Amino acid sequence: MEMVKIDKYKVAYWNPKDPTALYSKMFSNLEAARFFGESLRSQGLVYTLMELQKAGDGEYAWRVKGGGLAFPFQIANTLYAYRWLILLLFLLRRRR
Repeated sequence: MEMVKIDKYKVAYWNPKDPTALYSKMFSNLEAARFFGESLRSQGLVYTLMELQKAGDGEYAWRVKGGGLAFPFQIANTLYAYRWLILLLFLLRRRR
């Protein structure tokens, strides 16, 4: 197995018809990463664009940047964080 150089930006992408396979490609330039991500849409693929925050001891930390599924990803995280409150409000509304 070949080691992959870690660059500053990463585009992770997949086919929504087969979400069990995830691919990624590294870039040193943000614009090149954005261009690559946008080019995936014409192939029916979805992507997230990430920026490297830190790397070391076999661990990596990435921050999701704008583009691709960044906005739906943030919405899903927010809804998940407030899932019990949303459920409670839904149940209280049904009682009326």
